[in-house]
Amino acid sequence: MGFLASQITVSGLKGLPLVGTAAALINALNNSFGTTFQTPEEALLGSGLSSAWVFGPISTETGIDISGSVSAPGVEDIWGMPGLSFAGSALGAGAEFAGKMGRGTVTDMDVMKTIPKVMPNPHVQALTEKAFSEDGVVPDPNNRGLPRLSNPRTPMEEAARIGTGAQLTREQEEKAVANAFKRDNQRSSKVKKEVMDKIVNDFVRKDNLDPSIIDRYMEAGGDPNNIISEIEGHMRNMLFSQLEREVLNSTGMSQMQKIEKLKEYRQILEDAGAEDLVELLKD
Repeated sequence: MGFLASQITVSGLKGLPLVGTAAALINALNNSFGTTFQTPEEALLGSGLSSAWVFGPISTETGIDISGSVSAPGVEDIWGMPGLSFAGSALGAGAEFAGKMGRGTVTDMDVMKTIPKVMPNPHVQALTEKAFSEDGVVPDPNNRGLPRLSNPRTPMEEAARIGTGAQLTREQEEKAVANAFKRDNQRSSKVKKEVMDKIVNDFVRKDNLDPSIIDRYMEAGGDPNNIISEIEGHMRNMLFSQLEREVLNSTGMSQMQKIEKLKEYRQILEDAGAEDLVELLKD
């Protein structure tokens, strides 16, 4: 108990044994299989718990997130092979960058994304962020160069980031909350799609709607006043997905002809009424 208490005092709940391992496994699952599990950090912050408990009082007071560097070692730290992992990542990033160089398609965001992969030093990463920032706004090279976070860094925060190589606590907190919100939306969207599929299938088969399905629709964020228009929109999307696969896999048409054909189909579906859409789905 004494060890756990001291660990929480220094690095917060995030630094407890195996918490980092759990986060790594959850992120791997979400990235590989499209699941929407929350990491412990996201769940804790999403619950409204103070960031001092999550990151530790030192990180909260200084604004520099040291919870990762002073946390208890995890399974990945003990049995992992960081050298091989780095080599694979660096080789892949270098090859991709060289290919773009050869094609003459390298952008600033390509440079920003590649440098930390081939030189995985936290200070180099911080200097790279500073080099591509404008007025403290750090762009996201994986999202078309859009701002990574909502608030720009102050000169003091930039200096702390470069000097220590550590992440800023407020940015880590904002990132975790944003990820938790994103996963909630993904879960709601998935449930809503399942509900709309069931409703449309009932429509096509002329079955009576199960009242519980409407409750699930509302729980997933659906508005009962918009349910008819959403059903029609969902039917159009289902039909267009089928047509899109058929057109794109067809032979004898150029790419431009395929695009024009899809535009024509899209307009036909937009003009179709609910009864027409149902009949099309039956076919």
